[in-house]
Amino acid sequence: MTPGLIGGIAVAGAGVVFIIISIFFFRRNSYFKKHCTATTTGKVIKYKYSGKSGAHSVAPLVEFYVDGKKYKAYRHYKGVVSVHAPKIDPGSFIGKGDSFFISKNDMFHINTSGSIHNYRKMGEETWPIGTELPVVYNPEKPKQAFVEKVVTINNIAGICFLCCGAGFILMGVISAILLK
Repeated sequence: MTPGLIGGIAVAGAGVVFIIISIFFFRRNSYFKKHCTATTTGKVIKYKYSGKSGAHSVAPLVEFYVDGKKYKAYRHYKGVVSVHAPKIDPGSFIGKGDSFFISKNDMFHINTSGSIHNYRKMGEETWPIGTELPVVYNPEKPKQAFVEKVVTINNIAGICFLCCGAGFILMGVISAILLK
């Protein structure tokens, strides 16, 4: 075996590992969608803040009960996106003062057109403490819960791993052929 062939096999092997990892993400996404079938309502008790580099988000943290036991869940987003308000239809914003909106594909869009945001105030104005919101949960494991609907980023991660794996396999095959 030539060093080129060995390198090609190693790179292709890494691609196979990436593809196997992608399967885990796809299965996890389907697991949540299949098992989180029960619904109830919960009350907003506080807010969860997350995000990086100027694009932050606020989500309601909801307390709900199943069989007399207390659980908590928060509104999930697939990601956080910074937008400039003039590019967006003002009717789409749900925060006061055109501050943010959540798109149909569950992305949190924050208006970054030169304003400083008070995320606590945004949360309080949009989902006041005590507001009732729907909760979707797994009846067998109520800790697996989502506010409003099941939202995961597992498909996005699965697609990334799958594409990287396919790219590694392709690079491994090409390098094995070229470096015989």
